[in-house]
Amino acid sequence: MSVSAMTDTPTPSQCGEIKCEQRSREWHLARLGRPTASMLHAIMTPKGKPTANAARSRYALDLAVERITMRPTERYCTAAMQRGTDMEPLARMWYYCQRNTPVRQVGFWLDADGVSGASPDGLVGERGAIEIKCPGIAEYCRIIATGEVPPDHELQCHHVMYATGRQWVDYVLFTDVEPFSGWIMRIERNPIVCGYIHKCVIEFDAGVDRLKQTIIRNAQLRPEMLVFDPPAINADGEQDMSTGEMKAEEL
Repeated sequence: MSVSAMTDTPTPSQCGEIKCEQRSREWHLARLGRPTASMLHAIMTPKGKPTANAARSRYALDLAVERITMRPTERYCTAAMQRGTDMEPLARMWYYCQRNTPVRQVGFWLDADGVSGASPDGLVGERGAIEIKCPGIAEYCRIIATGEVPPDHELQCHHVMYATGRQWVDYVLFTDVEPFSGWIMRIERNPIVCGYIHKCVIEFDAGVDRLKQTIIRNAQLRPEMLVFDPPAINADGEQDMSTGEMKAEEL
């Protein structure tokens, strides 16, 4: 499939759930060049205003580059981020035991405009979802002590609701440090916040597209240079996700 075919905005019938495993080739391609829930804090403030900082500019550049190259930009994975990924299945099972409610795992979910998307940590029934966080024990206790979800996490939860149409998200805090285990805070859908998200992601997406066109023009990339098959992705990996180069052991 060519780049031009893959970067077309989906029609409403194509929006919604994209059935794939998270972190698979299909998942990476679905997210490519699109603003996502985990990065919403770089686009808008908790009060619904567009951000005006270096993080927004860097994120816009990353997405513009992804739209041109069809390769995910490199984003550093910290030890804390990897720990959260590794502990997510345990947290999901803990939530199930607490609520005695099945949690359906999903891949990527496009909003109704096909502009942005989210990767929920799970869907609950017909109305709910979960968002799992596994911070260090000091941050875990700080959140519980205040009883308040960090603003960037709350924005992420609302973007999940915005993209999926769900009415609530259970924010699940989890740790394996005894004697603690988990903590749940339910966040109800706020239509006003979802309206802010819609406005901000539409404006941001348009800015990313303008930046993309500027790069193409200044780099003197001709239209025929922008039609190519995307590189293989590490899920079954012939090529490295960020560079497209063959992995050393396969040469």
